[in-house]
Amino acid sequence: MAIALWLVARNASGALLCLLPWLQKARETSDDGSLDPENEPAMERFDAGLRALGFAKLGAIELCAPLAPPRARLIYGAPALNTFADLEAPSGSLHLTLFTPFEGGEAVVTSNFQRSGHNTDTLLLGGLPGHEVREVWAAHRRRVAQLTDGPRHAVPWNDLTLPGRVRAQSRYVHGSGKRELRARGVVPLTVVLMALVLMALAVLQLARLK
Repeated sequence: MAIALWLVARNASGALLCLLPWLQKARETSDDGSLDPENEPAMERFDAGLRALGFAKLGAIELCAPLAPPRARLIYGAPALNTFADLEAPSGSLHLTLFTPFEGGEAVVTSNFQRSGHNTDTLLLGGLPGHEVREVWAAHRRRVAQLTDGPRHAVPWNDLTLPGRVRAQSRYVHGSGKRELRARGVVPLTVVLMALVLMALAVLQLARLK
């Protein structure tokens, strides 16, 4: 019973996002996860790489999921590129994600870590583990062109501010990003359902003993 309860607690957040992805909220915050050169040696290199491409630091946001602590992300923006860059450091490893949202709800997301790819009419998402900023941007730019120059002629998001990043995240989880959040939540949801079944069986067994 105790193990089943632990499994439910550990996986409840992902399970809820699988069922209701729009429960993930974004908000501005002063906490950027301590992403500075002193605490994260790679930060100086990433910062220089982003600035060389025209990105400027905008501030920080938190991604808030139900039943889970908020995750801070340092946000950069490049209006000339219509793209945001998110930096976070889960487990001490610096993660970069380039995010180009579009007015119609489409999005292109490219990260420097392993993640499941999604390629649909409205979402192009993938990861290039271990690659530097310029290499991630080169791949990201080619994928952005598939939406802007392709049949959809997608119109890039025009608010490259910190509040604009929050609004773009909300649009993402209500639109093209729903499938990604649901896919990430399949395993947690399965674990929760199995744990609940085990708990129900344990309760029935105890009831019979009485």
